[in-house]
Amino acid sequence: MKEQASRPDDSLDDGLPRAARGRLRNILGNLGWLLGGKGFGAVCSLIYLSILARSLGLRDFGHFSLIFGAAQAVVAIAGFQTWQSVIRFGSKHLKAGKAREFRRLALFCSLLDALGALTGCLLVAIIFYGFAGALNLNPNFVDMSLMFDGTLFAR
Repeated sequence: MKEQASRPDDSLDDGLPRAARGRLRNILGNLGWLLGGKGFGAVCSLIYLSILARSLGLRDFGHFSLIFGAAQAVVAIAGFQTWQSVIRFGSKHLKAGKAREFRRLALFCSLLDALGALTGCLLVAIIFYGFAGALNLNPNFVDMSLMFDGTLFAR
């Protein structure tokens, strides 16, 4: 008699039920996509930074790094994650049919974001205008860097 061909899933004798193996396979596949995207982004960042460093030169690349680093630091400090509050508490208000409370929460979070952005821009202006000499910044870059940093808060 001819034996039935076993399915590939049956050949894996790892003690897991078929449904659990399928879920594990999905999780590992999704993890691969996430890590692959991060890895690709890291490689692209290295490429653009090497091109930028070669084209700007050491001193101007240092200015770029200082401006960008200061902007990222201030965004991290002054930026509030108000979207989390809107999702967490706003969904409860919407589910309960309390549109007025949801609007108040959204307004408060928007004002908090605007206040954080204004505070961040003020902090960057103090850093760049007050310490441009100590940081050895090119005076031609100070106004431009302040505008650049302002756009980071607008996102």
